[in-house]
Amino acid sequence: MIKEIALDPRLFAQWPHHLLLRDAFGVEKGRVISAFPKKWRGHVREEVNRLEASGELGPVKAQSLRRWLEAPMGAPDSRMVSCKLAYDGNKDWHLNAEDNQKAFDAILSDQEIEAANAIRADEEHEYVRDPKFSTETQRTIQRRSNVIVDSVWPLLRDSKVVKLVEPHFNPRKTRFCDVLEAMLDRLHTEGSVVREVELHVRNPDEKTPNDFDQPSFTLDEMKKKLSPLLRTGWSLKVHLWTRGREKMHPRYLLTDRGGIQIDHGWDEGEPNETTPIMLMEKKRWEQEIARYQPGTTDFKLDPARDIVLIE
Repeated sequence: MIKEIALDPRLFAQWPHHLLLRDAFGVEKGRVISAFPKKWRGHVREEVNRLEASGELGPVKAQSLRRWLEAPMGAPDSRMVSCKLAYDGNKDWHLNAEDNQKAFDAILSDQEIEAANAIRADEEHEYVRDPKFSTETQRTIQRRSNVIVDSVWPLLRDSKVVKLVEPHFNPRKTRFCDVLEAMLDRLHTEGSVVREVELHVRNPDEKTPNDFDQPSFTLDEMKKKLSPLLRTGWSLKVHLWTRGREKMHPRYLLTDRGGIQIDHGWDEGEPNETTPIMLMEKKRWEQEIARYQPGTTDFKLDPARDIVLIE
């Protein structure tokens, strides 16, 4: 759902194109800029400086461009994603992108690039309507652990905070543990910096009449089932919530970069079952990530008793 776009730094430094593209990227929009090369921002700055020195770009517009390049204060830049591809400084950007074309969902430049996923920028700005540039913020996927993790990985890959919200999580049921294990395995295999994952579930001690979906397990069972899923030095911080002003129901993946909501939950279904999955708008993500913190009034939790660390 999140496309990784290789964006030519020289194109982005051109004011008409910058004006069109500067608000087009962000996790919540399903489109991020690949930091290709690693010092992509530096390449844009160099081009901005060159255009300003030559008089092709006014100082006010140049300063506006430089401000865009500054990472948001105290937060990760959800408009970009890291890139570890090799880059040959003796070759033009578009040739480097062409050499690595398979790594990107699309390549955007005003130069001719021999690649099926290339988009040629034009002065009429028709390129923003190219299907390769368009995105979808929701889709329907199979309820299989590998498909679920593949769908959320573009969000997870650069995240440093991971909160999995699954009210009905039950360690007795393999279908929940399989998805959690697949997610932890992917984080480990891809070299994520994450070492602690938060799991937010309904407290099994909360008994609601006529609620047949309420979880039923003991803390000892939970520790016994989940501890083997962790690598050395990793931990799960399980939050056991009871009803406050509201009852837990929606299922989320909340990170420091954005969020995803999944309709049927973070568990596997029958072989042919599917579930809608969608990117969360920025305001909604901010609201939800604030709700799953100790001190919220929407749900109840005693930090000393209801936060369980599993290592």
